[in-house]
Amino acid sequence: YVMTDAAVGAVTAHAGSVSATDIGWQPISVGGVEEKRKPSELRKLAERLWHTQMSSHLEKVARNDPLRELALLAGNSYFHAEVMAAGIAAACGRPEWVAVLVSSSRSDPAKAAVALPEGVVRVTIDELEDLPATHPRVKVICAPLSVVSRGLNILIPHTDRSALASVWVGVRPITHLHEPSVMYASINSCGIAAGAVSADPAGMLASQRSAAIRQRELLLRTDPRFSRMPKFLKTEVLAGILVELIQLAGRARRGGTPVELYLVDHAFFNQQLGCDFPRLLRSYYDQLDTDEQDILCRVYGSTLTAWLDLAHSESLLPHPVTLIPAPALDDEGIE
Repeated sequence: YVMTDAAVGAVTAHAGSVSATDIGWQPISVGGVEEKRKPSELRKLAERLWHTQMSSHLEKVARNDPLRELALLAGNSYFHAEVMAAGIAAACGRPEWVAVLVSSSRSDPAKAAVALPEGVVRVTIDELEDLPATHPRVKVICAPLSVVSRGLNILIPHTDRSALASVWVGVRPITHLHEPSVMYASINSCGIAAGAVSADPAGMLASQRSAAIRQRELLLRTDPRFSRMPKFLKTEVLAGILVELIQLAGRARRGGTPVELYLVDHAFFNQQLGCDFPRLLRSYYDQLDTDEQDILCRVYGSTLTAWLDLAHSESLLPHPVTLIPAPALDDEGIE
């Protein structure tokens, strides 16, 4: 059973990249940089995000829909969430406006991996849904994407309306090509695609099995770093990320409320490594036949349309020359 989000314009997706300086355009990328540099880059990203975009966004929400003056800033881990919370709290000067999701084992401030300003609210996953009621002054929630993307509803107290007006993805999601769940999904999909109506069911199953085995061997031989993958595997990974982002949007659509989604990490848009989000999404969608496109649109409705609109935005289309520096890759892969 699928309940399509058919409200046109209720979900909007934006490029939310921020510059490291006010002098010239120096976009901050976190995904793909060396591991030792990520904390400082992520903190800088959070601070610049507050000064250049998030503060004015929340002021606008406060004027138009004050009960939903709440933004979710997502990273890839609890550590990312703490680093971003420290950056936002320092930038806004009001630590009580910031909440950070922590694991139950690190709910004690003494066990924190990052030194947070006094006043930042620490909550566990069990406490997050009641945050608008228990800590009404909080305006920004920092949390791991994988924890909050499914099954979480943060509502305006005593209503069925989402308290989240916007979601900001601070770090490009991690791609674990060799995780069992990812591998099985890819292998199973490849096997199913090799099947067709046949008068020889046993022969069809044999061909599907052969296709699945070839896909398994390909995955095992592939470099797990996103920039090194063949393009068709990049689009597979992108599809998984897209579903997670669509699920995240659904968290902010409870009660029919609109939501704005921002991709902040400039790694989403770096065109030099052949793995920028808009180009891969266009490639993925264009390679589907008309029936497959119709199925996607029926299932995901305007949520998918929002991402396609972003992917086809003229300001994001590839240009002949770009001055954006390519991020350094670490030895372990990307994040």
